[in-house]
Amino acid sequence: MENEFASPRWHGRVLGLLVGIARKRRLTFLATQQNITLLDLYVRVLSVSNDDDQATINALMKKLSDTSQNESDNGIEIPESTANDLDDKGFKEAKIVIIRNLPITSLLDENNSILEGEMIREAEERKKMAEEEKMRQKRNRIVWACIGAVILAVIIYNLPFFKEMRFYNEVMIIRTTRYCYQYYGLYPDGRHYEDVMNLELELAENGAGDKPVAVLTRYLHKFPDGKYAPQFNTKCDSLWDIEIAKYQQRDKSHESPEAVNYMTEMLAYMKAHRVNSVNLKINPSINLKDYDEYDASSKTLLRMLFLMEKENLDTTMILSLKENFTQQDRSILIDILAEGVEKSFVRMFSPDFVAVNKNSSDFNETSPDLNFNYEIKNQEIEIQDSRLPDIWTYSSKDLMTGISTIKGYILGIDVKFDVKFTIPGSSTTYTYSELGEPGKEFSNIDGIRDGYRRMTQMCFAKFSNKMSDNLGLEETYFRGDEEDEEE
Repeated sequence: MENEFASPRWHGRVLGLLVGIARKRRLTFLATQQNITLLDLYVRVLSVSNDDDQATINALMKKLSDTSQNESDNGIEIPESTANDLDDKGFKEAKIVIIRNLPITSLLDENNSILEGEMIREAEERKKMAEEEKMRQKRNRIVWACIGAVILAVIIYNLPFFKEMRFYNEVMIIRTTRYCYQYYGLYPDGRHYEDVMNLELELAENGAGDKPVAVLTRYLHKFPDGKYAPQFNTKCDSLWDIEIAKYQQRDKSHESPEAVNYMTEMLAYMKAHRVNSVNLKINPSINLKDYDEYDASSKTLLRMLFLMEKENLDTTMILSLKENFTQQDRSILIDILAEGVEKSFVRMFSPDFVAVNKNSSDFNETSPDLNFNYEIKNQEIEIQDSRLPDIWTYSSKDLMTGISTIKGYILGIDVKFDVKFTIPGSSTTYTYSELGEPGKEFSNIDGIRDGYRRMTQMCFAKFSNKMSDNLGLEETYFRGDEEDEEE
């Protein structure tokens, strides 16, 4: 027979199995539920079935769904008489499995020899039945086929709905942020998205997952008029009022009026626009040159200065700046600057209240921009209209005799900083320029590269401290083992 395992036969197996399990579990229905639908039967039977039965029922439902979809996609039409026969055959197969206590998983197999043998025996028994019984069964098959066709359409249409509903119920029972995030990923437009976010806020307020302000901000951006929007707005305003009050109670002894004006407007903007992040944009440049790149007159003047200090400058001992200032050193500087900004905001706000976006892929166009342009260049002194390199002496001290021995000379470096902070849609900005200088002398360095690394880090540290002062914040560098010794 063509289409031997078409959708009607799978439908018959599903229906037969559900009916059989219902009877086996003594599942009763009210008198008003005599015309129960396949969906109702499926839900009731599934609730009293064990895990193995549930797995088989769902697998049969999937075969029914997949087969029906295939027939629809390929325009396969099954004559009504054939459909009735297949539906009846599937129903009887399920009945045989239940009555003869065969494994119900055999219903998933299209070519099961045991089941086929049982079907032959069943066919022989049916021949002995009275004509009246045959007519009754035929009428029943027609009725069930019509009901099943309607139920099948409803099941196929609503399967995603029930899948989401089951997972939502699981989220509300397990109550973890991981399950909340899974729901967001599976159902980005889910019917219960707002309720899951409300649960996430409850978890955040108890110390799990994101900070409450992050959850509130995400919700209010996604559902500005949502059912929880009024209470979420109230909570968000309360959290921001606390943070703004902390800034207003700052130490005002060193701050810059221009910087404080910017910070005050920035905080008001972030509160009003529900923004809890800032974009950190760092644009570095390197402009270094070695001693041999200076002109002859500058070199002559520099040697004269050394003689005035009663010291002879041996130019063969001047070490290369470019060779010892590595690319790795340069990349570390960006991390130092980013860390300084993050430390400033950590001291200004509660932990993790405001995120600092350091990667361009994370930038939020509604967030304030913190633009840092810096240039690493030679440290120079200006004499008689000439710019001379600042020469540092690299020496080591004998611990036994206390005598210092010159190991070479290195070119000093400093950093020119230009800062511009902006707020989207506002003309209020904060601009600041600073020349970062490392100081006079470092001791206990581990080689030339370590010396340059510590020079630049100190430039960035001092800049960060001055910037924090201007903004009315605490200084951020250096602490603990990071602190360099200056003499």
